[in-house]
Amino acid sequence: MYTATINSKTFKGGKLTVEVIYTNGNENITDIHEATQNQESSWLKDLIDRKLKDLNSLSDINESIVIGKFNKKDIVESERDVYYKKATAYTRYMSIARNGFIKSDRPIILELREWLTSNFKDEYVDIF
Repeated sequence: MYTATINSKTFKGGKLTVEVIYTNGNENITDIHEATQNQESSWLKDLIDRKLKDLNSLSDINESIVIGKFNKKDIVESERDVYYKKATAYTRYMSIARNGFIKSDRPIILELREWLTSNFKDEYVDIF
């Protein structure tokens, strides 16, 4: 599990530079985050949270990869991946409907909307 440490910060010439070190105990990864424009107060927290989420999910995926002959049925999609795919399909259908090419009461749209509503989790909010 990766964690983050803010190692240094400088503000010079109108540029805020923050050095963050991500580590899992065995490996250190250094990122330099820079801003030259107004940022939300959560800017750095959001960057660090996103990077930690990415690093930790990649670490989990790495553990699940089996070396050897590939068999597609061995790959199990996570609930989040399934939700993302259905949300993407729903968004595309609704875009087409808003442009007037199809009606928004098509069964596939209604089924996707119902499924997305029934399976929504707060941690999926960033999918949208």
